Amino acid sequence: MRVLLVNMPWAPIEVPSLALGILKNRVAKTMPETEIDVIHANLDFADWITERVDFRGRDYYYSLVSYFKGCGDWVFSSALYDDPKWRLAEFQEQLGNSMTEAEMKLSVQLHSLVPQFIEHIAEHIAGLLPDVVGFTSTFQQNAAALAAAKRIKELAPGVATVFGGANCDGEQGAALHRNFDFQAVSHSVDTGNLLDTVVSIAGSISCVIGREDGSHGTAFQDFRLPPYQFGLLSCKQRLHG
Repeated sequence: MRVLLVNMPWAPIEVPSLALGILKNRVAKTMPETEIDVIHANLDFADWITERVDFRGRDYYYSLVSYFKGCGDWVFSSALYDDPKWRLAEFQEQLGNSMTEAEMKLSVQLHSLVPQFIEHIAEHIAGLLPDVVGFTSTFQQNAAALAAAKRIKELAPGVATVFGGANCDGEQGAALHRNFDFQAVSHSVDTGNLLDTVVSIAGSISCVIGREDGSHGTAFQDFRLPPYQFGLLSCKQRLHG
């Protein structure tokens, strides 16, 4: 089995994803027959965009600074909804007074360009022939991760796509899965075992899991497991236990 863990924009580019590093290491140790890699798509995007526009390190402020404005997610909404001008007028009206002219200009420019990046990264990931693609989503990664997952499923329908991270907690996670059905995961034996391992290993972790019947569930562990119990609880236990 080949598994790819993807860290999309706007994850910080100064440091790697600790969560994906832990998952990769644990799966490599507990399931040595599984080929697992991390795709640092946030770094790929930084390289990709600087070749096309005047984009510098300070312009990556979408990572955290604009979180409560939602600018970063709006930038990638054009790719998610297949509309290069998705709610452009509303965005300009609501945020025009809280952004500089340069910030607004760059946001609109990125909004029109990022569908090309999503196509680029989705083709790259699908070309690696994965069985499972896992996306981490915290802060302003939702739209970019969802857009990539959607396109990957179009290119390779047999790939199972899984979402985890803070944006998948509780009602928000259930709503994400309910509204974006391309996150659904079929219950093949291999995929199920892998998910049980991935979901269990981090101790305190949440995930959203799709089922063959189209329903959804949110698995949330609100206490930290001791190290010797890592990998022992299954997704079903977390959903129903």
